[in-house]
Amino acid sequence: MKADLAAMRAYTRALASRTRLMTLDELASADELDVSELSRRVGVSQPLMSWHLRRLRRAGLVRARRQGRRMLYALDRPTLSARHAALSNLIDDLTASETRRSEAEAVEPARALAKAVGG
Repeated sequence: MKADLAAMRAYTRALASRTRLMTLDELASADELDVSELSRRVGVSQPLMSWHLRRLRRAGLVRARRQGRRMLYALDRPTLSARHAALSNLIDDLTASETRRSEAEAVEPARALAKAVGG
């Protein structure tokens, strides 16, 4: 479970940047792009783009492969889908437990009232 939480933390942190979201959007519309093209499209410097790509790679959302002297980057769609599904499940679980807790709290006053009335 800790590994899942660590992966989820890296995933949510990777999505917490406008630049990284724009980068993912650019990669979603292309097979592969190099850092120069990504930095041009997103409007940031090449060193800054490299830094953001490193964060995306650590989160498992982007793959890289070397072609000669260039590094080509692509969206890791299976990992992105898996992380998205895991986050959705986590949110569903949290929502369900909150609903159960609210329902339990609503039942307690009714039980206390029934007990006081003699029922």
